[in-house]
Amino acid sequence: MEIPIFIVDAFTNVPFKGNPAAVCLLENELQDDLYQSIAAEMNFSATAFITRRDSMDFSSGARFGLRWFTPTCEASICGHGTQASAAVLFYLKKNVNPVLEFETMSGELYVRRDEESLIMDFPLNTPKPQDQHEIKDLLKAAVGNVPIQDVCFNPKTSNLLIRLADTCDRSALTSLKPEAEALLKNESTGKIKGVIVTMKGAPTAQPGYDIYSRYFAPWLGVLEDPVCGSAHTVLAAYWSEKLSKKKLLGARFGLRWFTPKNEVPLCGHATLASAAVLFYLKKNVNPVLVFETISGELYVRQDEESLIMDFPLNTPNPQDQHEIKDLLKAVVGDIPIQDVCYSPTTRKLLIRLADTCDRSELTSLKPEAEALLKNESTGKIKGVIVTMKGAPTAQPGYDFYSRYFAPWVGIHEDPVCGNPAAICLIENELQDDLYQSIAAEMNLSETAFIIKRDSVDFSSGARFGLRWFTPKCEFPLCGHATLASAAVLFYLKKNVNPVIVFETMSGELYVRQHEESLIMDFPLNTPNPQDQHEFKDLLKAAVGDLPIHEVCYNPTIKYLMVRLADTCDRSQLVSLKPEAETLLSNETTGMINSLIITLKGAESTQSGYDFYSRVFGPWVGVPEDPVTAYQCSRRGGEVKMELRNDGRVDIIGQAHIVLQGTLKI
Repeated sequence: MEIPIFIVDAFTNVPFKGNPAAVCLLENELQDDLYQSIAAEMNFSATAFITRRDSMDFSSGARFGLRWFTPTCEASICGHGTQASAAVLFYLKKNVNPVLEFETMSGELYVRRDEESLIMDFPLNTPKPQDQHEIKDLLKAAVGNVPIQDVCFNPKTSNLLIRLADTCDRSALTSLKPEAEALLKNESTGKIKGVIVTMKGAPTAQPGYDIYSRYFAPWLGVLEDPVCGSAHTVLAAYWSEKLSKKKLLGARFGLRWFTPKNEVPLCGHATLASAAVLFYLKKNVNPVLVFETISGELYVRQDEESLIMDFPLNTPNPQDQHEIKDLLKAVVGDIPIQDVCYSPTTRKLLIRLADTCDRSELTSLKPEAEALLKNESTGKIKGVIVTMKGAPTAQPGYDFYSRYFAPWVGIHEDPVCGNPAAICLIENELQDDLYQSIAAEMNLSETAFIIKRDSVDFSSGARFGLRWFTPKCEFPLCGHATLASAAVLFYLKKNVNPVIVFETMSGELYVRQHEESLIMDFPLNTPNPQDQHEFKDLLKAAVGDLPIHEVCYNPTIKYLMVRLADTCDRSQLVSLKPEAETLLSNETTGMINSLIITLKGAESTQSGYDFYSRVFGPWVGVPEDPVTAYQCSRRGGEVKMELRNDGRVDIIGQAHIVLQGTLKI
């Protein structure tokens, strides 16, 4: 059995916001235990199952069955699961009807389109006053000592509504952290299935919401439901009467920040970027955005061409330098220090360099992540700010300068596998400086530009132009960016040809599909033996004192290949840390673009790789290019090669597309 399934973020038009739900399209009803098993596997607050009626398909039918399951049980009504279901039918299945009718456990529900929104016609579930004394322990578990204005209950939805006192501010609601166990312990009768905690908003103030609310339902296997539609059938009935309004506005944005390694409590530039997406791309109409975060509420507003973030001030306290002298040494070396402070809220250490220092001393700092981690392992510090006084009367007139290092939260580590490349689809050739500007902006080891040929589109054409640029210059040949280019054409553009031909600076290159891999037909660039003495300083800078088996050079692609002695093991290749500056200073002739360091593998071992290698290309602006044959750095990735009798090589690998978008110039 195959069941089409979709994940939809409801009550939002921004990915990863709103309230996610899974939606399954069913030809026929399933066994109840299978519904529940699927919902448990998806592990969303709601998984919706749409069932066809009257032999009509999902594009033309106007009436469907609809059931909702949490991870632990069936729900009688679910707002966001209904909206998500309608979104799948309207937006993906292109349903032609103006109104969809869903047959549910709670009766017939209707959803219609209105411009860019979906309007759900739901029953109004008016709550009745509830004796607080009867459920005092549950109220205590839900809101603690926060004062309560009103408590009501709706038996149809089994939702309890707790209205906080009007004297409370919004932070009293956002800071609530009820424990699931405490809620379950204090309500075991089966009467209550969800708790709505709400408070009056401030419609005349910013951001102008009539109400705020949160919803907790551990009895249904959902500790907190981010934006609950069924709860709003109760909220609408309650607040409409209290506020004497028919139209109510309630909303919130949650915001969390993650480094490649873990979550962080506060991040300014990512908050700015989040607001930019909402204001500039999603055309958010509010003058102020409110983000609920683990560091409290943060506000961002527009001001002409800038965004202004209203953040808490985290004043650092003086820190005894002697306690952390080794860490200070690892960070700034022998540069004189004026002041050291620490903020326990953000766990950031601030090091102010002496006013006698100039800016070049700050910019030239190169603290090693390993040294920082070694000298601070208590968990007290998560980031180091190095700052110095600026020169506001001089150009460019900055009051201070600063840099930030945070290996404790993984900022110095690379989070994903393989070798990333940016791919641009070009209708016509660009100016060379624009290619280079785009590549510098993308800042990946390579950005590839695919250019249409013969007025054929990207789905049907078999021949394309292809150019590769590093952040610094154009490159004559690039394997992983060619693989990535073919992946975009085959997987995203659904190119119908069995083979794609790329016209490049290095001649014609061919890529074809084979099962789950792509096979690149490349010219074989045989390297010639090279006198080691000519490059002794460069070799020393590259591999130190490791014994070398052989050195070869290929003039076509300007690659120098250094093969380590067979007595070396892989750990010696992995541990190499050649410095870009040293490599550059020992090769200034322009003869070499990249340096390959390789080692014979061990076929008899479990990994079974024939060889290992690393590639360093500081001459083209790429300190290290992650994937060659088998990358020994953190990223991982692999590629297979098959030599052919015609002097060419088939390079075989897989590609995963992680981001798709449009570059606006």
